[in-house]
Amino acid sequence: MASFSAELHVSGHVFPVTHCLFDVTQATQQRGRVSAKVRYGPVQLVLDVPDGDVLPAWAADAQKRQAASIVFLAAAGGQPLETLRLPAAYCVAYQEQFVSGDAQSGSYQCALTLSDPTGWTLAPGGPTTAFVAPAARNHGAPLAAAAAAAAAVPIVGATASALRTMAIGGSPQPTATVSPLPLPDKVAPASWAGNKTHDAAGAKLVANTLPHKVARWAEYQRDKAANPKAYSQDRWSKQYDANMQNSPRGLKREREYAAAMGGVSKILKTPFTARQIDVYKEDTAYCGQVKTGKVSLNKQAKIDLQKDKYLIDEEYTVEYILEKGASKPLLGALKKIGADVKIGPQIP
Repeated sequence: MASFSAELHVSGHVFPVTHCLFDVTQATQQRGRVSAKVRYGPVQLVLDVPDGDVLPAWAADAQKRQAASIVFLAAAGGQPLETLRLPAAYCVAYQEQFVSGDAQSGSYQCALTLSDPTGWTLAPGGPTTAFVAPAARNHGAPLAAAAAAAAAVPIVGATASALRTMAIGGSPQPTATVSPLPLPDKVAPASWAGNKTHDAAGAKLVANTLPHKVARWAEYQRDKAANPKAYSQDRWSKQYDANMQNSPRGLKREREYAAAMGGVSKILKTPFTARQIDVYKEDTAYCGQVKTGKVSLNKQAKIDLQKDKYLIDEEYTVEYILEKGASKPLLGALKKIGADVKIGPQIP
């Protein structure tokens, strides 16, 4: 059964979902007979980081339980195919990740894990209550406000996204051209540690906005102050804009590879946190990573290589498909951990 997209519906909000993983298991005896009750595993989700703090606040409240639904939409027409319902779920994990300087993705995503002690149900059709599409680039807004805003606010400077160019429910949305975000002439290197996530007023920094870009440029200058090969402001700015636009293409390409190779998108656990697998084939323990742009051995790549080495040590086959190649340091690191590498497109 094909699904073009998926959404998380919770507490009157709608969030487009990039990846979803859930399972159900039942222990058996040596002869194959059932020896325990059915166990419903947690539901793992990956989303573009939304506006607002609805999801982080849920995760921060240890006792908060909410009804949640993950709705899977058909490729043709965008009608709901199935809905995974959790009657009273906890949000037991929430993590945000920003990848800078990678032309393949440059993503700003969050991963959350939902757990419901009462289990979950998977049924045909959509959620039991109607949802109103939120305005473009405002996926976390309350439905009533989003419905009013959608009629009044034009789409400007929207991030091109395979999910965000579709209305919730599948109707085509007007696609806006990504507007450039010119940096101020003088941005001082960051005086703070790590990546800034909120502005001075406490509002969350949103990817592909000027405050977010300024903060990341300040952090880049701080981190590369002693590097003679650091990018100029103009080059870095163009790279940031390219990253923001390349993310949807990368996700589309991942789905194409998964379909062509008979695999699925999957999240595997490692001692270095979860590893997102673009193309996973359980029968051969194959883990494929698709990179549509030229990639380098940046900070995030080093973290991913730790996870990949663990998987290789656990007898998984890890393969990188590098459609536009990679830097020599990254190729050397992949060879060192025993990963397979294919350079150039492997499917039309």
